Amino acid sequence: MIKPLWTVAVAMMAMSMVACGPTATARQPLRSTSPSAGTSATTSAGSPSASASATAASVPAGLSCRLPLATTDTGGQIQQAGFLTFPSGTFAPDPRGAIKPTTMGDGLAFDRGYNKWLPVSWRLVSDDGSRYVYADYPNPDPTASGAHSVIHIVSVGTGVDHVLTQSGQYIIMDYSGNGVYLTQWVGGHDGPGPQIQWRLNPSTGVVTTLSGGPKYGYWVAGGAGWRTDYNAADPTVHNGPTGGNRLIRVDLATGAETTWLYQQGADWVQVMGFDLRGHPIVVVGVGNQITIWLLTDSVRRTQITTGPANYGWAVGDSNGIWLSGVDGTYLYTSAAGLQKMSSTGGLIAGGCH
Repeated sequence: MIKPLWTVAVAMMAMSMVACGPTATARQPLRSTSPSAGTSATTSAGSPSASASATAASVPAGLSCRLPLATTDTGGQIQQAGFLTFPSGTFAPDPRGAIKPTTMGDGLAFDRGYNKWLPVSWRLVSDDGSRYVYADYPNPDPTASGAHSVIHIVSVGTGVDHVLTQSGQYIIMDYSGNGVYLTQWVGGHDGPGPQIQWRLNPSTGVVTTLSGGPKYGYWVAGGAGWRTDYNAADPTVHNGPTGGNRLIRVDLATGAETTWLYQQGADWVQVMGFDLRGHPIVVVGVGNQITIWLLTDSVRRTQITTGPANYGWAVGDSNGIWLSGVDGTYLYTSAAGLQKMSSTGGLIAGGCH
């Protein structure tokens, strides 16, 4: 689930778009019920809106804020963590962001409520920014006898690290609401492994199995897990190995499944992030072309952009939807479409405040 842009800003390591994957400011959550500037225009799935084209850098009137960002090298490794400041669109590194991620960490998070960079990605920070979670692995081989993960819950304010007594072979995927969502720790492959199937209570350390087992995908938002998979009824010949052609919403409470997107002929579908209301932002690839959609429900969707461009993760805030691009940073709003905001690109680390 996307972290509310309420206290946490993300600086995730770059990941492949086709991989089955994966943001908090003084008291304005990203997981909010308030409307987002990027969610007001919706169309039916059968009648997509016109493509939003990226224009030259053009800052919307009145935009004055700082956008947390991590610049990266050509291999996707984080170089500097800092802020893009608007309306100038200039980037300045923050020396406080020069910290190393935890063991098997995938990024950094800036907790605005405590004015601290944290050694984990936003997905491992609680909704209110008061705690974060990580795991370490005494034996790096999950197939070894007795191999296990050790799960830590850390208080941001005090730095106290509480080691949970109940640890199994887990990978932590998300910290959302009152649960830490887990998948199985396995080895011998380059993919993300089995899907989310457990919820850990961060206060008690008790792990419970979600209804239906490992079917909840790799993202949690809006009371659901989000799974991309392949509809075998699709008669289309795919261009290489498929990364799925549909997105399924799986209710965390009941395990009920609803198809929110299916595109015949798609080579892959990937969740990019969520808007303020917890609506998924999804990229669909067909050959060398991508289309990015904002899904309002299982029927309505809005096209954000289409073309050969390569964008990273998406972050929604009260300004709209931010996208990282190979050539800069972009903002989508229903009123203006997709606009290039800065020539500095990288990994967007939260909302602009």
